[in-house]
Amino acid sequence: MRVQFDATLDDCVDTWARASKYSRSSRHWLWSEYFFGMILAGVSTAGLLHFLNIAPGRDNTVAALIGGGLAAIAYPWGAWWYTRNRIRESIRESVGTKPFSVEVELLPDGIGAKQNGAQIKY
Repeated sequence: MRVQFDATLDDCVDTWARASKYSRSSRHWLWSEYFFGMILAGVSTAGLLHFLNIAPGRDNTVAALIGGGLAAIAYPWGAWWYTRNRIRESIRESVGTKPFSVEVELLPDGIGAKQNGAQIKY
């Protein structure tokens, strides 16, 4: 059985996003980046707010801690958006922006895929 369809840049990015959710190495890479990014965002925001002295006395420390906590909580969403854009740029460099033809075939010894002149058997 042979299936042929046209894939777009968005299809490739969505496929990457779905595949990364189920890959242990990809999840580890993303969450280690998120963890250290959250710490850095929280500490730097708290330090900046404390340095700016937005509230006098003890309230300044509380405001800095709350601001740092909010920055640490918001970091993963911004990082996920940024990672998707980096992947989009990488895929755009390799396949371009025009839709391309993909052909998938069920073979007796596995699955065959053909894209941009390259043929792969799984």
